[in-house]
Formats: sequence, structure tokens, C-alpha cells
Amino acid sequence: MSTGFESLRVLLADDNAHMRAIVVAVLKSIGVRDIREARNGAEALSVLREWSADVAMVDFRMEPLDGVEFTRLVRNAKDSKNPYLPIIMLTGYADRTRVMEA
Repeated sequence: MSTGFESLRVLLADDNAHMRAIVVAVLKSIGVRDIREARNGAEALSVLREWSADVAMVDFRMEPLDGVEFTRLVRNAKDSKNPYLPIIMLTGYADRTRVMEA
């Protein structure tokens, strides 16, 4: 059975390998096959220079480049290939201030 997600290209950036594994498993379970992983926002930007994603899922807090700064660079950098890339921010923070920042 087709889910319609088979052709979706997802970039996943998270500094926690266990979280990446969980998200990859969930994405594969709904049919996503083309997933690229990065350990931080800087690696994710490098991936985007060579590969075109349909959506990015990025962790809120990573070093050396977090999800917020990654998003700013994707949206505003002169050399950004897709400033309109949909970005889903992932966070374990529950307090309202941090959630709103994400």
C-alpha cells in the first residue's frame, strides 16, 4: 500500500544519535525512503549544498549551529538554494518561552 511519502526527501539534523534513530524509524514506517542525517546545523547546511530536501527536521539546541540559526541561514543566506524549505523544529523543551522561540 502506498502512503504517498515514498518520494519525500527529508533532512534530519539532531546531535543525539538515539533521537535520529527514532525519527528515522518513524519516517521509514510511513514510507519515507530518502532520509539524510546530520549531527548539527552546520552539517545540515553542508548536506543542503549537495542535495535538495523537501523538508528539514532539525533539533532546537545543537552545537556548533542550532536549529534556530540553521533556519535563519536557510531563509536569509545569499547562497541558500531553497529559502522556502519547510522546516520542522524538534525540541524536548516544554516551557512556553523555548517552544515559542522554536
